[in-house]
Amino acid sequence: MMGYDATVFAYGQTASGKTFTLSGSTSQPGLIPLAVSDIFEFIRSHPHRDFLLRASYLEIYNEQIIDLLIPIKDPKPMIKIRQDPSTKHFFPNPIREEVVSTIEQVEDVLKRGNLARHVSGTDFNQRSSRSHTIFSVVVESRKTQRFLAGAGSDGSVRRSKVSLIDLAGSERATSDGSRRTEGGFINKSLLTLEKVIGALSPDTPNLSSTPSKPIPQHVPFRDSKLTQILQPALKGDSKVCVICTINPTLNYGNGVGNGVGVGNGLEESKSTLRFARRVKKVTVQAKVHEILSERALITRYRQQVREDIRFWFKNWFFLLMVFWE
Repeated sequence: MMGYDATVFAYGQTASGKTFTLSGSTSQPGLIPLAVSDIFEFIRSHPHRDFLLRASYLEIYNEQIIDLLIPIKDPKPMIKIRQDPSTKHFFPNPIREEVVSTIEQVEDVLKRGNLARHVSGTDFNQRSSRSHTIFSVVVESRKTQRFLAGAGSDGSVRRSKVSLIDLAGSERATSDGSRRTEGGFINKSLLTLEKVIGALSPDTPNLSSTPSKPIPQHVPFRDSKLTQILQPALKGDSKVCVICTINPTLNYGNGVGNGVGVGNGLEESKSTLRFARRVKKVTVQAKVHEILSERALITRYRQQVREDIRFWFKNWFFLLMVFWE
């Protein structure tokens, strides 16, 4: 809310509690409703600022990005990954962002999105997520007109974004038809995420490097839609929280019937913990995001010029001596 972006994503095997941790229930709200509640509490406690909130809800299913807020009967646009030429950040486009002004409107967005996402029944979960979902809220704010006039502010807009990502299960794919296809795409994107985390980890060796001439590790963001969308956060411009969920007592079937995959719950949990150990070593340095209007830019430039002139007047004798030397 202070101009920072924040990204939270849940990683782990099916039926280990990822979706419940993020969404919760009526009696036990998860991170998403709690975050939304905190946003509106922040707005109420800052009456001197005007706020604009926009919510979006996306799904990555079989390496295709789907906008969950577009009605089922309407034609779905082809969402592609673009790259901002100035920041080099990837972003999906076009997507629907709905302006929301109350908690109830955000809840309606979540309800419609959840009804549209790809789920299926499994031995462990009647509505198991078969895709990755990204729920985001963009918050833009600036000081009110009355406060602007009184405080002499330049009118810059502060922009924050919170993204909460529910990843599909990380267990090995089933051998059953369409589930195998789903599992293949899920595993590909999660494997790419693991590679990205490994490349960003400071202790990952690069065989081409030498102590005197280190070579930066290649980070394969482009290898999946998921890692492209996560790129701005993982590159260090966002505050990041990774939730890793485990269920070591859960054993998967032989990959037929309603089984989501094959494998041992203990081994899957160990794999998740290894991922957690790697990801906690990635360092980020979040940046404040501001959108400057023409008026704001002119005000900033004038302020910089005044500071430069003041510096020259205070240090003209010393600078003159340096020049003559």
